[in-house]
Amino acid sequence: VVREANGKVPVYAGTGAPTTREAIRTTQMAAAAGAAEVSVITPYLISPNADELYDYYAAIAKASKIPVLLYNNTSVTSVNLPPDTVAALSAHPNIVGLKDSSGDMAFARAAAGDQRHLAGFDLRTPHELVLRAEGDDVGMRGHETVQAFGQHVVDVVDEFFHGYSFK
Repeated sequence: VVREANGKVPVYAGTGAPTTREAIRTTQMAAAAGAAEVSVITPYLISPNADELYDYYAAIAKASKIPVLLYNNTSVTSVNLPPDTVAALSAHPNIVGLKDSSGDMAFARAAAGDQRHLAGFDLRTPHELVLRAEGDDVGMRGHETVQAFGQHVVDVVDEFFHGYSFK
């Protein structure tokens, strides 16, 4: 993907793993491949508490040579990234924002801070834009949306940033 993009657009690589060690390894692989940033999903197959989530992301961010985007996707991992943990992690200089695919608007409102925020749940993109999301980062689960309505998704984001008001 990095080779195909050929510097025309930044490539965000999705990384993460059940263990911190493996998540660091996949993040370093993404950096070595030329990714501009990594979107690191919460650990899966385990049930970490808020302190463990903080430690997981802080260790990955410290070991990464490229910026880290926190990724909350409870439907995939069954792990919810608490808004106060997001706020605490936002102080780390290598953590640059949050991608939220939870579809939970209460979470999106609570987690919307000063960092970048990307919508990851297509049906909520307009709502998350209002909450200061910078755009829609559609992953593999959203590829059907892109294939069927790709230009419409682009149009929604473009219209929002050019003054259109969702009513």
